[in-house]
Amino acid sequence: MAVSSRTQRQENTTKGLQYVTDVIAEIRRLANGLVKPLLGSVGIFEILRSFIAEVSLSQKLRIRFSVLSIVQQEMNEQLQETIYRIVQVHINNMVERSASKASIRISKENNDVILEITDDGRSKHAAAEKKAVLATIKSRAALVQGSAKTESNRKKGYILTVTLPLTGTRNATVRKRKTKREGYLPAVS
Repeated sequence: MAVSSRTQRQENTTKGLQYVTDVIAEIRRLANGLVKPLLGSVGIFEILRSFIAEVSLSQKLRIRFSVLSIVQQEMNEQLQETIYRIVQVHINNMVERSASKASIRISKENNDVILEITDDGRSKHAAAEKKAVLATIKSRAALVQGSAKTESNRKKGYILTVTLPLTGTRNATVRKRKTKREGYLPAVS
């Protein structure tokens, strides 16, 4: 269009350049979402802190992150990746809904990891989009026998609570310790 239209050449060139820039940014965002995080070397909590800091710098979204009464070693790699993916999906949802403040808290209650994400979600989001994001989060939680629920009201904002069991991780750890003490080789899983 810029080549064929002499009167709107500058405007069409500017729009074309902006479209290409937007496409490159979107492809980078999608590609980053597909890369599996290197959990073992750094740890889930440091990876989340880094991801949250990156989002906070690039978006107008302040996120408070806290970890209570749980250590990374209590969670297997699948559980850690599930937590990372849920946080990633929900943060993208918060950005889309124009949230300006959010809080992410990971804690341990009994044999469960509790992931609670709250935000002020200033603009209403489409019901279909909300259902799709929640369905994605619920399916991720279900992969590790967990559950997710949401609450939304004017005073508290939008609250996502995900409960993920630790029991599989603990049993595997106990089984390995017993086999090492007894002198047997650990079972292959």
